[in-house]
Amino acid sequence: MKRSLIKISIYLLPAILAGVFILLKIFPNEVFILSQDKELESNLILIGENDLIAAPLYDFNKIKINISPDSASADEIDREITVKKDYIINFYPEKKQESLIPPYTLKKYNNKYYLVYENKKELIPTDKILESYGGNQKALPMNQAEFKKIPLSKDPATFIDGTLVGYKDSVFVISRGKMKVIASAQVFDRFGFNWDHVIEITPAEARIHKNDPEPLLLTSPHPFGTIIDNLDGTYYLIQEKERLKINDQDYQKYFGSVHPVSLNYSGTLDNLNINQNRTCFLNNNLSCSLNIDKVFKNQAGYGYFFDLPKKLPLQQAKIIFTRKISLNNLKKTAAKFR
Repeated sequence: MKRSLIKISIYLLPAILAGVFILLKIFPNEVFILSQDKELESNLILIGENDLIAAPLYDFNKIKINISPDSASADEIDREITVKKDYIINFYPEKKQESLIPPYTLKKYNNKYYLVYENKKELIPTDKILESYGGNQKALPMNQAEFKKIPLSKDPATFIDGTLVGYKDSVFVISRGKMKVIASAQVFDRFGFNWDHVIEITPAEARIHKNDPEPLLLTSPHPFGTIIDNLDGTYYLIQEKERLKINDQDYQKYFGSVHPVSLNYSGTLDNLNINQNRTCFLNNNLSCSLNIDKVFKNQAGYGYFFDLPKKLPLQQAKIIFTRKISLNNLKKTAAKFR
């Protein structure tokens, strides 16, 4: 009997080890790193001083935080870390500005359309690009004297920032006049984009734009020029990881052709569950673990904000989301290989 059990164990052990290996491959932890080491690529969004944002894709049941200080002694460090959950946009600081006036004016001269700046004008080369700025009905007339006074730029106008364009087999978002490729369908959906708003462009229109070397990833901030619909009659314009509130009138006047993205507040969430924070205390090794309960997990949002000690000179921060073994995670993993 003992020999039979030993034989069974010998045969089963490789299968068990293979199963564990497969599970680790299919359900690896998601690791987010902020590092001062230039050779180590960071993938955390840094907002303010030691305020970090991570956007995990998969379901998880625990958050682990490891801190490597630059110089401070462990005895001198405040050990409390606050963890909040919400939509990433709500973590962006709000930029205060009296009014919002774009640096250009849409004008028309001799049946051609231009973006006129203070010291240059850019020709709008196609009807699609013109429509991204509101179309010909928003163009102001320009007389001959004004046309001759303002130099013509060698570069034509690009699509307005925030425009979604499709070219070949990829989808891009225009940011600072460049085409930023959206890394995957999951990223597209996570950022609140709508497939119906993607404009198919020609090779000539694509050549007008430079390619942004940094793709839009799950961990990226919203691109410069994104319009966020706040669902209460106000909108936010994203500028350099900051949000500028604009009213409906200004949105319609200056950005009416830019389709806003909407935060997904759908669901049957108890309002008492919203905005409940969790606290994690660093141990002597400057690490801590935080088990995620059902209340915190069911809060709205997909971003996690980590409020680290302000006076902590960071060399590196590592945040690990331990992924659950679940059917939902398996489906998300399989979707990456479609």
